[in-house]
Amino acid sequence: AKKRGLSADEKKQKMRDAMLAGKSVYNMKELEKIGKEQGISGMVIKDVVQEMLDDDMIIQEKVGSNSLFWIFPSQSYVLKK
Repeated sequence: AKKRGLSADEKKQKMRDAMLAGKSVYNMKELEKIGKEQGISGMVIKDVVQEMLDDDMIIQEKVGSNSLFWIFPSQSYVLKK
């Protein structure tokens, strides 16, 4: 049987769950590593992260030249409301 790739929503959900489980703040390099661990192709991780930002699933803050990304369970609840 041919293996089906993850849908965009499945990719966002896997990334979100992994970020929530980690309870940390991540830079893009760390998110790429997490994404690969979740079975998401390295080439699309930046797109997945951008879609998550567009959907208000995660938060991005620019600190100096670094972009940091995070989501915490309390924010997840607030953003859904």
